[in-house]
Order: sequence, then structure tokens, then C-alpha cells
Amino acid sequence: MAHYSEDQPETIHDTPQEPSNELVCQVLNFKTDGAELIHMLDGLSATDWEAFRQAAQHQGVSLLVNQHLSAIKDEIKIPGSLSTGWHQEVLTSATRNMLMLHEAKLILSALRAQTLEVIVLKGLFLVEHVYSNISLRAFSDLDLMVSRNAIDQAIACLEGLGYAVETYYDSGDVNCDIKHVPPMTKPNGPYVEIHWTILEEDEPFAIDTAGLWERAVPARVAGVDVLALGLEDLLLHLCTHLGYQHHLNIGLRGLYDIALVLDHYQGQVDWQKLITIARQWGVERVVWLVFKLAGELLGAEVPQDVYEQLVVGNVPPDILSGARLQLLAGEGQPVQMTPDLAKLARSKGFLARLKVMLSRVFIPRQSLARLYNVSPRSLKIVGCYFRRTRDLWRNYRGAVRQVLVGDEATMAGAVGEERIEHLRSWMGKSS
Repeated sequence: MAHYSEDQPETIHDTPQEPSNELVCQVLNFKTDGAELIHMLDGLSATDWEAFRQAAQHQGVSLLVNQHLSAIKDEIKIPGSLSTGWHQEVLTSATRNMLMLHEAKLILSALRAQTLEVIVLKGLFLVEHVYSNISLRAFSDLDLMVSRNAIDQAIACLEGLGYAVETYYDSGDVNCDIKHVPPMTKPNGPYVEIHWTILEEDEPFAIDTAGLWERAVPARVAGVDVLALGLEDLLLHLCTHLGYQHHLNIGLRGLYDIALVLDHYQGQVDWQKLITIARQWGVERVVWLVFKLAGELLGAEVPQDVYEQLVVGNVPPDILSGARLQLLAGEGQPVQMTPDLAKLARSKGFLARLKVMLSRVFIPRQSLARLYNVSPRSLKIVGCYFRRTRDLWRNYRGAVRQVLVGDEATMAGAVGEERIEHLRSWMGKSS
């Protein structure tokens, strides 16, 4: 996971056809009962099952699909190869998650021994407190939040366990463009991300980190007493993480987290509290959009008046349809695409395109420092601009050439990136 490559491409996958995506959604929908599942799946051909398998895998929900089908497995004819593959995937996920939880126990115990308060975020919390089985929610890193003034102490604590920050970081820097320490790693260990907040400060929102701590609730994770986000904060974090930070590219896997939290804590959400916090942060449109998708695709229950309070007035119809398309990634070809490649594709004339390319070479010093693990105050940082020019040329010369000649697949990728920009622009405006 290349966390600090500013130019890491959004890969537009060769996606299974839309009917297969629809079927995956219907299988995962909380309102679909067993009889409906049997009716939908009865009589699928081997080709249909394979397309269904590919769609589930593409969306990162194979484990969940397998779980939803387990209750009716004797009523439908699932190809043996699929059943075997899903069973192996369950075993692999369970083993990996047990190892992750073991490592989390060591880390959380060490932090607690240092009397550091810790809020456990995302997958590490969800896998034990929301999902019914630890094999069902894959997660690749451990996200932990400590107070900003405890960052150095937390880093030192993990260093004592053999972890090291993988690139340049100085807690004395402004660091408004990141929300956590660069990933800490050790041989055969998971990534550990030590957060001080849940969203970069240079985004168009105002996350009240002090409020997160005030509303945090006790939780036992990996056998250690820690803290978790309050329920309303948890939902808001998952919505902003999926909808805004990751441009909906996490797909159904991220959306299912939200739908499952709503189902698991049914009747416990304080909707007025959630709306108030969303307004304070300025994320009403993000939450409205993600909840709409969760309701439409997965049957999540959100009161109608919540939508009306989050966004007043009509929403342009292309917002919801574009978000749905982006979430399911129902079009496009395999192509490397970044926001700047899309901007290059839209630019006309030599000077306009040169300006775009130079802007990707001369990025802020701190970003360059994290990219090449060099202090921004060192003279070596100057040489990093030459390294960056070389690396950009090596990695993107083919894509740039495709943009300049108007390659059809590349331009389709640019259209997808424009859709993301349009959605993010709409979400970034307060209601």
C-alpha cells in the first residue's frame, strides 16, 4: 500500500457487467429474504455464476456473499468450484484477522501501559463489535487515534515493539495535509497508522477532534480496554471515509460497513445528534449521499426526515446516479488515471499542458520529503525534484502519451475522474 505516493493512480477496473453487480447488491440487501434469494439464484448458468463471482470479488464482498448464501446453500446449486473457493477465502481471512488481532493486542497493551488513551478506528473496531464473525471483515492495517500531543510518545512505544515509521515525519511540522503518522511497519507485521484526527485539515470540512474524544465510548478490542468512536461519530467517519476520502472507490465493501452498523445498532442512533455533528463538520452532503446509496443498494434504514434535514431542497439527479456509477465502477477499462492526468486530458494547448506537468514535479517540500524520506530542511531535498521528474517519466510516460494522442480507453478514464471531481465538489459544499 503506497500511502505517500501523491500520484498513485485510481485504477479503473474491467468491471463485470451491471446485472452481476445488481445481483450482488440484491444478495447483500438487508431486506432480501431467503425465498427471494432462492428465486433470484435458481437456474443461474455456470457463466452467470462466474460473472456473479467476479462481481463480488471486484467489490471486495466475496466473504459477505458467501455468508448471505450459507442459509440457503442446500436450496440452490452453487458450482463446486465457487463453494470451494469461498470456503478457502473464509479460512484465509479468519487466519489473517486472528494474526491482526494478536498484533493489535500487543500494541494496544503497550500503549495502555504508557497510560495513553486510544480510540480504535474502522476495521479493527468493526471486526469484533459489528460483524458476526471475524472472518467476514478483511482489514489490512491497524488504525489507532491518540491525542496530537501524544503522537511522539505513541511512536516511541511502537518503536519499542520493533515498528518504524516508513518515511519522513516530524510532529513539529504543520502536517495539515495528512491525518496520521506515515504508516509504521515491521517485518511480517501489519501497517499501523497512528491518527490524531480522522480527516486532513486542508479539506473543506471542520472535524471537531475534541468532540470525538468527549463522545468516545469504552470498548474492549483484542482483549484490551480502549475507546471507540461514539455511534454517531462512527457513522460519520465511515461516510466521509468512503464517500469523500476514497471517492466511493472502496465500493460495496465500504458501503456494507455502514449498512451493517445501521442494522446492528438499529434504534440506537440519535439522529438529531448525528445531524447536528454533521452540520458542525460541514459533511451533510457527504452523509446524505452515502446514506442514499446504502438505502438504495443495500436496504439500509434511514428515516426520511434525516435526509430532508441533511440536505434542504432538490439534489441534481446526476449526483446520485453518478455516485452509484462510481461506487459500482460499472464502466471503464484498465487504465492508470490520476486527477492530474485527467486535467492534462482536458487541457488544450502546449502551455496549458506544460503547466499541468510542471505542477506535478514541483509539489510542496513536505510532500516530497514523505515521498523520498528526506528532511524538507535538508539540501538533499533539491535533488529530490530531479528524482521526481525521473520517476514521473518512468511511471507515467505511457499514460501521458495516451492522453496526448487521445487514446479512447484513457479518455474514458478521464471521464471517470471528472465524475469523481464533480461529486467531490458537490459534497465539499455545505448545505
